[in-house]
Amino acid sequence: MRRAISLLIVTSLLLLGLSVPATANDELTASGTFDTTLDFSTLTVTPVGKACRLNVEGQLDFDGTLDGTADAATTALIFAPCSDVQSTPPGTFADVFRSRLEFQGTVAGTPATAEILWVGVTRAGGEIDAVMLVDGDDVRGRLHVDAIVGVGGSYQGTLKLD
Repeated sequence: MRRAISLLIVTSLLLLGLSVPATANDELTASGTFDTTLDFSTLTVTPVGKACRLNVEGQLDFDGTLDGTADAATTALIFAPCSDVQSTPPGTFADVFRSRLEFQGTVAGTPATAEILWVGVTRAGGEIDAVMLVDGDDVRGRLHVDAIVGVGGSYQGTLKLD
């Protein structure tokens, strides 16, 4: 009788569109969006041959399967002289980048913290194609990211709760 009532409750919640929190060792399909905020007071540039290495800090605010914030430190090798990089909006030139994120929040409703390595390329004009590698005591996985530099974007992939 107890099992039948539990099954009825879970079925009712699913029919109402409510989710049941994931349990340990669950592999789940993850998707959502994020907004990016850059702290331009931390921006530094260094010439590297005909290119420019840029460092900047910021924050990402996640919604969806990941719900929380992540402090970010980004290094980008931009394929333009630093004088041009400093005088144009972010994303004007193509680059390759690496961001280290410290995520705090929830994953599918379960509290989690994780380090996220976000690596990818930015096309001239600001369109980003990248991957986020999530690694924490509570969660790990890989997310494909489509975004606009300095604005935000969307993610999708697979995460596993530990």
